[in-house]
Amino acid sequence: GRLSYEQFGAFLANVKELNAHKQTRE
Repeated sequence: GRLSYEQFGAFLANVKELNAHKQTRE
């Protein structure tokens, strides 16, 4: 089934946080 908008938003927020941590490392 499709991801709900809420689940998708939570996933995006998670990815954003991971990217932020990666940027801090570099």
